[in-house]
Amino acid sequence: MKALRRNKNILSDNIMPELRLAVRQTAGSEWWTHCGWIALTVDGTKMDVPRTEANENAFGKGENDKSHPQMMLTTIRHVGTGLPWDWRIDPARRDERHQLCEMIDDLPDRALLIADALYTSYDLLSTLIQSGKNFLVRIGSNVRLLQDLGLVKRQTNSTVYLWPKYLQENYPPLVLRLIKIKCDKGYMFLLTNVRMGCQLSKKDAAYFYEMRWGTEVFFRSTKQTLERRKMRCAAPEQAMLELQGTMIGMMVLGLMSVRGIIRRGKDPLEWSVAASLKVVRRAINNFRQKSISLICELGNCIKDQYVRNNPKEIGRAHV
Repeated sequence: MKALRRNKNILSDNIMPELRLAVRQTAGSEWWTHCGWIALTVDGTKMDVPRTEANENAFGKGENDKSHPQMMLTTIRHVGTGLPWDWRIDPARRDERHQLCEMIDDLPDRALLIADALYTSYDLLSTLIQSGKNFLVRIGSNVRLLQDLGLVKRQTNSTVYLWPKYLQENYPPLVLRLIKIKCDKGYMFLLTNVRMGCQLSKKDAAYFYEMRWGTEVFFRSTKQTLERRKMRCAAPEQAMLELQGTMIGMMVLGLMSVRGIIRRGKDPLEWSVAASLKVVRRAINNFRQKSISLICELGNCIKDQYVRNNPKEIGRAHV
């Protein structure tokens, strides 16, 4: 643990760039998700840490006095492969949007960042635009948009402006495009800075946003399948290193598995974390015995395809 604390900057400065390069190389044709876009989703989740005085002072308590201290984990995930691209770990009181701002510079060119309504803020979206990044975010009823300001030459019915009243004296409006998608419960509204329909059609926007579900599956795999809903270290710095190691382990396991799945011509989004864990653990326990390539075995770790009559128990879910 002392060695990890002493060399923790190596993780961000050396290891993470190499892992992101490995994601690009492993993805192959799956790197370009759809219509020339590299689709990435962003979302956050809270991770519990032991209820110690040091952790409570560093992280603060959760939503109520009885809850554990918590860390905020915000993760960017590559849609085409389901692999994590980048993440940030902070005390749970830290805003997910601020964590995302720290990861913007490491987004690849032609990235389309997909997010839910939590990420609809003037500061964040203006930062993405200034950085030359594209986004697709859902908006809620609490967001007020303006129309017909006449500030752009090519204005269509879908042209809108995000310009909070308290910023109007000192900051310009954000010129965006509003996409209205019909869904089961009525309509969903998406906001993007890709203003040309030929670059991002309504159909493609609906498809991309639907792919956000994979991030929830990823978090469930981390918490349940890897049994990391709660960290075990009683000190704050060690707990953060523990979660960092968990994420790197998940990424490396995913890289090996997805590489084998793609070689078999299968969909990498069918990867089963639980099956991969069994293969790796069996290989560790029987390392003296000759066996087929580990990558080949991991290439068979896909979710089962049979249709269930009853839902699985949460603790036994295949991911």
